[in-house]
Amino acid sequence: MVNDASSGQLTSDLVPPEIAGIRQTYHRSIDPESPEETEKRLIRHLLTLNFDRNKIAQQLNMSRATLYRKMIKYRLLEKKILSEQ
Repeated sequence: MVNDASSGQLTSDLVPPEIAGIRQTYHRSIDPESPEETEKRLIRHLLTLNFDRNKIAQQLNMSRATLYRKMIKYRLLEKKILSEQ
């Protein structure tokens, strides 16, 4: 094995995968999700699991009022709740 390191140090990126025991995997390209989409998906998921809204707000480190505002923004509130407000 030849050390091709210009600095004189052998780093992990210079070690062939078959020696390091690491298989290279090729990931298909995925479109990154915006933070808003991630938050919307997470809130929707927790609501479908019937988590208590106070607990959801606590876990997401936000007030319950902020959670409700985001639920309105993301259209995650049921119509009957919107008509009561």
